Amino acid sequence: MNYYEHHIGDYARDTTTLSALEHGVYRLLLDFYYTKEHALPAALDKVYKAAKASSKAERAAVDGVLAEFFTLTPEGFSHKTCDAVIEKFHAAQAEASVKDEEKKTNDKERQARARARRKELFSLLRAHGVVPPYDTKNADLETMLSRVTPPDASKVVTPPVTRDNTASQKPVTSNQSPSSIPEEPDGSLSTSGKSPKVAELQKVIDGIPSGLKYTAPDCPHQKIRDLFSQILPEATEHTTWEGNRVVMLRARWKALANEHKWPNEEAGLVWLTRFFKYFRLSDFLMGRVPPRDGHKQFELSLAWVVNATNWAKIRDGFYHKPKEK
Repeated sequence: MNYYEHHIGDYARDTTTLSALEHGVYRLLLDFYYTKEHALPAALDKVYKAAKASSKAERAAVDGVLAEFFTLTPEGFSHKTCDAVIEKFHAAQAEASVKDEEKKTNDKERQARARARRKELFSLLRAHGVVPPYDTKNADLETMLSRVTPPDASKVVTPPVTRDNTASQKPVTSNQSPSSIPEEPDGSLSTSGKSPKVAELQKVIDGIPSGLKYTAPDCPHQKIRDLFSQILPEATEHTTWEGNRVVMLRARWKALANEHKWPNEEAGLVWLTRFFKYFRLSDFLMGRVPPRDGHKQFELSLAWVVNATNWAKIRDGFYHKPKEK
């Protein structure tokens, strides 16, 4: 310890019988005690040295102070108040260390969310033909996106529909969104061969006017984890799902939802079902490729999949390319 509190009133009350010499000896011993953070040595010659007591009078003062304020124990001359102060100091240090670790963890998670949102903003803006400079601030990116995004549907004023102004009109199909349900990644599902469930979801998507602002459904983390384990039971199953894993999965889900305009989480789970089945066509992803010298066998996991780089490579077919002979 490099610091300890000195309560003048308490000290004066407890040392009324001490002489000036004994006061000096006592303060030197207290400083030594707190600096070492343990009891004074049991050997008197070492205590005399700590108190700088060389004369007979000074050593007698040391003996008197030890007898009145210290207790000889197997660890040396202990002081009840000093021990309590030292224990409190270490407890505060431990608590501060825990808080510091929590702050670092929170900062990392906040930074990860900010980076994921920043990447998402650039992606959304590029979809509208806007390519901002790489060093544009997030706040400015949000402003840019608000300028190119259609207004909120709740704020769009729609004129009343009457028989007179609709009877002669023909259905308008140009404003309907294009097909958003993806084909099977391996190409096995054609447009005309969609399942009834997918076709039903597509009707809902086609019914959303393109002029309305789209809001992605919330990411169903546990359902996606269960789906991944069901389709790929060979993959590593995570016992915990928090921190960066939550941030990355939410970012992948939201980007896909904005890309395909999913009306609900069910549509997203349909897409992910086909996407996860696509993994089984890759020798590398399924661990059928022997590891190179000095490397461990690859083990597929959802945390690895939702990493932005790995996710992009999978969608680009990087791990499904035929081996070069």
